[in-house]
Amino acid sequence: MIERRIVIRYVKALLDVAVREGDLNRVGRELMQVQMILRENSQLREFLLHPRVPPSKKKKVAQDIFKGLVSPLVFHALCHIVDKKREEILTVIGDEFKEAADEARGIVKARVQTAIEISEERLKGLKERLEQFLGKRVDLHVEVIPEILGGIILWIGSQIIDGSVRGRLERIRNQLLELKVA
Repeated sequence: MIERRIVIRYVKALLDVAVREGDLNRVGRELMQVQMILRENSQLREFLLHPRVPPSKKKKVAQDIFKGLVSPLVFHALCHIVDKKREEILTVIGDEFKEAADEARGIVKARVQTAIEISEERLKGLKERLEQFLGKRVDLHVEVIPEILGGIILWIGSQIIDGSVRGRLERIRNQLLELKVA
């Protein structure tokens, strides 16, 4: 498995060029398309990831498949990745690029878990409050998890704010277990 820091290095280079050329959205879509094709086509993925297949053959196949689908920038990046024998990057590059592009645009990903469906109006209000608090645009995803019993759990990046009934009950339970009986 390829190290994330190596993937990030390639993504940042592509991001810089895409921003400079004003093609951030197009490059992101094309990289996601490459990633999806590789995820869906196991034969192609195995061929490109096989260490004994020479880069020249891999680039020929990539040209046949991707040349008309992606811009010259993305195609040259694919060829460079193949030349450097980092083909595994291609299976995650779309997701990583989207994350980096969102960060460059000032968009923060947030996830809300609730015990029941919440109305669009409440969801919109929550999103607006988060955007005010964070000073950034928020890409909000909602999951219904009945096991949390009530309340919400909010994930912003690596931070977790647990306002669920289940979380509160667990904290009370832990406090009670810590009490010393005299």
